[in-house]
Amino acid sequence: MLKGFQLRVDIVGEKPPVWRRLLVPEEINYRQLSDIMQMIFQIDRKGKYSFKALQGQIQGVEELTETYLKSHLVNVEDQLVTSFMGKNKEPFRYYYSSLGNELVLKVKVEDLLGFEDFFREVQPICAKLVGENPYVSQQKLPQLEEINRKLSVYWHKEMT
Repeated sequence: MLKGFQLRVDIVGEKPPVWRRLLVPEEINYRQLSDIMQMIFQIDRKGKYSFKALQGQIQGVEELTETYLKSHLVNVEDQLVTSFMGKNKEPFRYYYSSLGNELVLKVKVEDLLGFEDFFREVQPICAKLVGENPYVSQQKLPQLEEINRKLSVYWHKEMT
């Protein structure tokens, strides 16, 4: 039974590569995935973001028109990412911009996960950190424990 996804999230164009391995629950929505990616790459959560498929059918949160939103009575940010990731293992892009700077992340679904793949309960987990994010002033690679503690606090607030 599917419980989540193992994602590899790379900063596009960085040499040497800067990336994170992330385990996320199947019930995650676009806003939550954006929040989590911002946390694991240590960027502020004040900018705008969008998601775009390299192939397949996914629309960016920022790209959907007000007409679409009103006619479908849906908050796109609350749509589950599972609707795209559950059908496609194709990479997609995440664009984040703040104060004129843009960060582009490539998100690839590496694996579909069952309950036994999560360490405790099914919640977001950063399983690996590689490289420092050159787009933040804090040039110190965080510890996995610190990131996962923040993810746990965030996820428990989201679920209550």
